[in-house]
Amino acid sequence: MKGQEKNSINDVIQKSWIGDCFVSKISKVELMDNVKTWILDGRKNMYITAINVSKFVRMRTDRKMAAYIKTSPINIADGFPIFLATKLLGDPIPERITGVDFMEDLLGLADKHGFKVFFLGSKPHVLNTVVDMARKKFSGIRIAGKRDGYFKDEEIEDVIQEIALSEPDILLIALGLPQKEYFVDDHLKRLNASVILPVGGGFDVFAGEKKRAPRWVQNAGIEWLWRSVYDRSRAMLVYKSALNFIFMLAGEFVRRRMMKKRMNNVDVRNS
Repeated sequence: MKGQEKNSINDVIQKSWIGDCFVSKISKVELMDNVKTWILDGRKNMYITAINVSKFVRMRTDRKMAAYIKTSPINIADGFPIFLATKLLGDPIPERITGVDFMEDLLGLADKHGFKVFFLGSKPHVLNTVVDMARKKFSGIRIAGKRDGYFKDEEIEDVIQEIALSEPDILLIALGLPQKEYFVDDHLKRLNASVILPVGGGFDVFAGEKKRAPRWVQNAGIEWLWRSVYDRSRAMLVYKSALNFIFMLAGEFVRRRMMKKRMNNVDVRNS
């Protein structure tokens, strides 16, 4: 039944496809309404995936990641290039919804309705800062629990049990790529959470440990460039992913043009 619920949501919401990856055609307001309904209806295992260039490119060589994204109830465009790609391919989504922004939106929703939130991941001091800040800024939320991301393989079972017993309405997971996606994929049915949002470095940003690009940079869609300058250790990875993405997008554009041309030729012959 749980799997059927997830698939039914996946099927109902319209999708914009970029190759084998889909992005849900949903606005932030609609997504928030969906999340609220899932929690109040007692649904479980509803995870949301924030798609960026790194994940899109990784899908080509990582079958587990590809399967995780393809079966995700909802995929949002975390990266501007993903949002732009849907436009360039002629099937635009309503808006870009970043994982960091949506995390705060979920905390606001929890604040308003008294939902329980479990915080998983990041360094201990960052995690403590995030939870303390969340309590102060969103006084209405209930903290279901917290656990830093530095647990060993033999401790995974304890982490799962801690989360499951807390019965969180919202589970935020601040692990790296692909650890957070693998964690959800491997243990989804045992986490006993209504809504799950992997947020990557979202805790670091929320706690002020890492700077986010200025608003004008975000609006211009060049956060990837700003991050590569600000964090030199990621520069080569960012450039490599961006280059691969451009080639993949170009290939998809050509494929669609050729398919459209073939269909037009068939129509002409049949007319």
